[in-house]
Amino acid sequence: MIGVVLCGGQSLRMGSDKGLLKNEEGVFWSALAYQKLAILVSPIVVSVNQRQGNYKSLFSNNQLIIDNASLGINGPLLGLISVHFQFPDEDLMILACDMIDMKTEVLSFLHGQYKIKGCEAMVFSNHDLLEPLCGIYSSLGLKKIYSLFQNKGLTKHSMQFVLKELSTIQLKLPNHWENCFHNYNYSAKIEMH
Repeated sequence: MIGVVLCGGQSLRMGSDKGLLKNEEGVFWSALAYQKLAILVSPIVVSVNQRQGNYKSLFSNNQLIIDNASLGINGPLLGLISVHFQFPDEDLMILACDMIDMKTEVLSFLHGQYKIKGCEAMVFSNHDLLEPLCGIYSSLGLKKIYSLFQNKGLTKHSMQFVLKELSTIQLKLPNHWENCFHNYNYSAKIEMH
């Protein structure tokens, strides 16, 4: 299993690259997610888009996976498929860089449940809403999604849609872990934090 830090978003609402923001201790958000995943899986890669050259000062070239924009896939799914192409036989444990409140105990629980149950994808369900940006996607599930895409069967690129196409186990999110799934999209939300 490979860990994937998702940093390749446009960050339009934030106004600056979220993976390069720092927390109160001065740690980059991308590095924070990296450290949390590294407790459970190895290696870890960082998914970025073609315009994000600044990450080369934080991570080595072999840790950076640049989105394959020629695929014509949008959103976080492009990052997942791009990593999948590099590691086609590996399951991917993903964490979005803007989930800065994520606790390692949540990731550890997810990892443990996946090892016990196995499936095409495993994510948390938060009041009937799936949390796709902290989850595990199997190599078989990603192959299935890419095959759907190639055969024009992937009518939407949203992660919610993708999870409905896979055999997905939904872990009920306990109330005391809900704050771990805040993703910060606006600078005002960070200041309130």
